[in-house]
Amino acid sequence: MKNNFILAGFKLVLFLIAAFLMSSCGERKLKSLEIEEINNDQIFGITEFIDTDQNNSLQENDNLFQVEELSDSSLALVTTSTKSNIHSHLDLGISLRSMTYSGSMMGSDSKSGMGVTFLSKYPLSDDYYRLRTYAGRAFELSGHGRGVACDGIKSDIIPKAGAWYKYEVQVQVKEDQTQISAAIWDASKDRNTAEILVCQDKSSSRLKEGTIGVWAHGAGKKHWSDFNLAFNPFFDSDKDDEDEVIEPAPTPPKVPVKIVSAKSSSDDGNVASNSIDGNLASRWSAYGKGQTLDLMFDRVGSIDGLRIAIYKGDGQRNSFQLARIREDGSIDQMKSFESSGTSDGFLEYAFSIKDAAGVRFIGQGNTRNLWNSVSEAEVIHGTVNEQEPPQSTPAPTPNPEPTPNPMPTDDLPQLAGRPGSSNTGLNEKDCPEIKTRSLKVVSGLTLTSADRGKTYSYLQINGAVKVKADAYDVVLKCSRINTGTYHAISVDKNDRGADRFKMYNLEISGPKSSGVYGSDFSIFNSEVSDTGSDGIKPFYNVIIQGNWFHHLGYLSTAHADAVQMVVGKNVTIRGNFIDNSNNSGYKSATTAMIQTNNGPVDNVLIEKNYIFGSGNFAVHVNNKYATYKDKSGKTNYGGPTNTRILNNHFLGEFKYGEITTRDVGAGFKRQGNIDENGKLMD
Repeated sequence: MKNNFILAGFKLVLFLIAAFLMSSCGERKLKSLEIEEINNDQIFGITEFIDTDQNNSLQENDNLFQVEELSDSSLALVTTSTKSNIHSHLDLGISLRSMTYSGSMMGSDSKSGMGVTFLSKYPLSDDYYRLRTYAGRAFELSGHGRGVACDGIKSDIIPKAGAWYKYEVQVQVKEDQTQISAAIWDASKDRNTAEILVCQDKSSSRLKEGTIGVWAHGAGKKHWSDFNLAFNPFFDSDKDDEDEVIEPAPTPPKVPVKIVSAKSSSDDGNVASNSIDGNLASRWSAYGKGQTLDLMFDRVGSIDGLRIAIYKGDGQRNSFQLARIREDGSIDQMKSFESSGTSDGFLEYAFSIKDAAGVRFIGQGNTRNLWNSVSEAEVIHGTVNEQEPPQSTPAPTPNPEPTPNPMPTDDLPQLAGRPGSSNTGLNEKDCPEIKTRSLKVVSGLTLTSADRGKTYSYLQINGAVKVKADAYDVVLKCSRINTGTYHAISVDKNDRGADRFKMYNLEISGPKSSGVYGSDFSIFNSEVSDTGSDGIKPFYNVIIQGNWFHHLGYLSTAHADAVQMVVGKNVTIRGNFIDNSNNSGYKSATTAMIQTNNGPVDNVLIEKNYIFGSGNFAVHVNNKYATYKDKSGKTNYGGPTNTRILNNHFLGEFKYGEITTRDVGAGFKRQGNIDENGKLMD
């Protein structure tokens, strides 16, 4: 089963709001799960649940799990299969480390085997931690796989047939250990009745990163609902980059920082500014999980936390997160809190952050309902470094550091001719050593901070390439990736600009989904072919230039897009040869699909490409949920903005046309495009 998710922010809180959708080409039903985003500006990707078969198999089986509506109109992931040890795991395209994973589960039989998994290596290997019950036994916390500890830490809670049980798993990955605290309790009872199971895995084979999922085994029908996940894929829980200081300069004088403005995602007439007016009798209020209140400072600075007065906080406990707002508007360093339930006055919430332009309050409702209400908020010990004015004649630096070599430009010259077999991939001109050396065979490649500044070349990679957010300024070139993994190459978002991950003269083939997936990368003069579905799925800050795409969509259910962008910003598609013909055995749809399925799309340049095919569209720019026939409950993000389609050469016939648009946003432009006869199309 492929269940689509939308992800929001650096740290994310995900809420299950599943719905059945039709695929974009209408040829098959997809059981689709969507995740409600906290912050549209921070969405960076799409992920999917992958189901795997019995006996801990790594083989996919899309028929095991479904989405169903329950009697109270809520939705649940379910399986009626009685097979042993089946799984469904979230394919994030990134690895989780520290996290909080919560929800609820229920089995129709007292002997139903059901559980949740975390730090899971699926679908690559059968290793994870899990909280589970089976064969009428009590819930237990255990490790599964080679050398994984935390085995058989048991509770006294034996599940009853048809009863829901809530869980909350907190994971902290530290330098010397992986700490797990798993709470489990009867959903009809209060949270304070939970049993807490704790494990500290200090073994050398402990798991340090992975994904989440569910596990099922044996009798009955198993249900999971109310999924909630808070995590930080980009920062280590032990060592925050913001706290690293190397040979600090003398501390300049400090001045206070304070909250001077507030804005919110919504309100009920009790507006955001009420939260900073100095009056505890007024308040900001908004209904629903994920409502936000942005508290902005008078200048960028540091704080130790917030004092917050919760409206009616003496009769209910409110759950919320605080997150740092950076100067560029991005969100990170999220931390979860719960109010005491005993006071409607100021309470202190420790949240030490630096270089912050403000703090985002993300409400999750309270123990009575989903209202979020803040009477007043103020900073704790807010300071900003007040820099001394520059000296008229600065003193010379006694030992100046050498100037680093300039970064290579991302904007390579256009290829002399159309990209193809002679000038992309492992050709002798760009990869001369291919004449005299063999490729080094590796099973896969995971790039981390230890690889910064390195170049890898002349590799035969028979597995996935995974680029972590801290692996910036890394180059992969003159190599072949032939893999049956979901994505051949996945790149985490890191906003490093010119230090983005760079690929040159690669030959990519074989993945079940896409050749390259992610953000903050450039790919030049490479060959992408024989993918199960799409060629490249870019999100943020991507350059795709001088590449050759062909024979895409080998899966019988594919609707292959050479480039598929459904959320993101700053993507250039230049000088490629995109051959999306309906070759025998391949299912092509669109050469470039630019569509706001999962969030806003902005600043996309499609220029000087050779576009050949006989699929549905060549270039399709669309606001999906303004026109899509099944748009009930879907967010309309507006049309893609600032999309430019310039000086492309269109060859062949397309079912619905070379350039098709629906409800495009501001800044759309098409100019200089020609057809196969050299005739201007604009």
